[in-house]
Amino acid sequence: KKLGCTCRELLESILLYHQSSRQSDGAILSSAPLYPTEALLWDRHSVPPGNYGLVSEGSIMGITSLSLPKLNARFLSAGDYLLRNFRLFRLESAYEIRADLVDAIKRMRPMPKQDGYTE
Repeated sequence: KKLGCTCRELLESILLYHQSSRQSDGAILSSAPLYPTEALLWDRHSVPPGNYGLVSEGSIMGITSLSLPKLNARFLSAGDYLLRNFRLFRLESAYEIRADLVDAIKRMRPMPKQDGYTE
């Protein structure tokens, strides 16, 4: 026994993992919400803060973009293409919605009160 399980249990779990069916692209798209969730809106790793699409110091030729996993275009099927477009649509809409929220909150000029609430 190593790490609390036998070699047989380990091999069974590895075989089960590799032989189990994966969700299809259609099932992933059907279960995903059309618009971004609040968790995606404020996730700095998925949707970068700042001026997306505008000139910044780290960009080449003044163009920045949202990152997606890289794939070789020769092996891109129609399902892969649609799934990548859907993910890009969600990231772009999350960026735009977050920018609108930040703008609206700034214009409201909230002021903290001493009891911890805002005016």
